Amino acid sequence: MAKEVENGKNVSNILFSLITGYKETFKNPTTGKYVDGTTFEDIYCLYQFDNELRSIFLKYMLLAERNVKSSLAYHFSAVYGENQTEYLSLSHYMPTASMQRGIQKLLRVFHYQLTYKNEHAYINHYKTKHHNVPLWIMVQVLTIGQLSHISFNHDKASECMCSWGTLF
Repeated sequence: MAKEVENGKNVSNILFSLITGYKETFKNPTTGKYVDGTTFEDIYCLYQFDNELRSIFLKYMLLAERNVKSSLAYHFSAVYGENQTEYLSLSHYMPTASMQRGIQKLLRVFHYQLTYKNEHAYINHYKTKHHNVPLWIMVQVLTIGQLSHISFNHDKASECMCSWGTLF
């Protein structure tokens, strides 16, 4: 904690997090009092550990997300080709009753990205220079939730899912 004070970090934010989020671990659940021997340093060490652990999880979640996006784009394009009209075609998805709404939302996201100028320079580059935005470019703007609606209407879907095991 002393280093953060010396370095001029926002101590009040750290203290607020410590007091509200980490103190309960060191309290006796029946009495509500701190366990004997608990120090502020103990609470602060838990706070630091939690921040470091969160950073590690974020790193690997982002790596997994990138690999899932790449795999989906690769397998979809291997079956249907790289032209944007292919991933815009509803016939390439499995529109089951439960997935129909999500697929429609996904297609609206695709159409929006292709129709309007946006903050993603790489999308704008492919639209203007190549008049085609391949799926391997388009997936970069999608969230994992949006990606969950890509359900191939093809036998290659299982091959795509199986390949994820080798990505990690």
